[in-house]
Amino acid sequence: MKERLLIFLSYLKIGQNSFEKKVGLSTGYIHKCTGNMEMKTLDLIEAAFPELNMEWLKYGEVKGEMLKENEESQAYTTNQSGIGVPYFNVDFLGGFNIVENDQTVLPEYYINFKKYNEATVWVNVTGHSMHPLISHGDIIALRRVEDWWEKIMYGEIYAIVSEDFRTIKKVRKSLKGDDYLRLIPENISEFDEQDVRKDSIRIVYKVLGCAKIM
Repeated sequence: MKERLLIFLSYLKIGQNSFEKKVGLSTGYIHKCTGNMEMKTLDLIEAAFPELNMEWLKYGEVKGEMLKENEESQAYTTNQSGIGVPYFNVDFLGGFNIVENDQTVLPEYYINFKKYNEATVWVNVTGHSMHPLISHGDIIALRRVEDWWEKIMYGEIYAIVSEDFRTIKKVRKSLKGDDYLRLIPENISEFDEQDVRKDSIRIVYKVLGCAKIM
């Protein structure tokens, strides 16, 4: 959260002291901040800077851009004309193998959502390991990452297909060494971190964003 706040300050071209004064925070608050901010602090920031997308501040790009967008840019439409990205009514954790392995399967429709039209596919989410960032019942935009072992960005969220499972997790370096990836859930109260061997991973998708089914 602190890192994203500093990005916002850089965008505004103001210093930390000026920001703290406008929001009503004590001098040096940002410097002392080491974790997530309290709800009352977030409320003060939102009141002082209504243009800031608070979901982005709390969770990052998977919840949108830094600045709030108008209603038109946040909306998406569906069609049968091939405009946008195909949506398959399957769960990534359960039925996504059909999409991967059977090219005769047709999408239910296409989703035209400008900010996510670089995605490869839209599919459903089941499970609660990434709640509240990505919730059970959401749909997610996935972009396949070619040569992922060279391009993966630590700290970002990926949908991973291994020899044994499919999962959506935040990816970090593993203490076991370069042959492993550390998979981090958002819902750490109910789910554990895990290490997975890189050579067991078959396909990696970048999670570009999530939405509710219209």
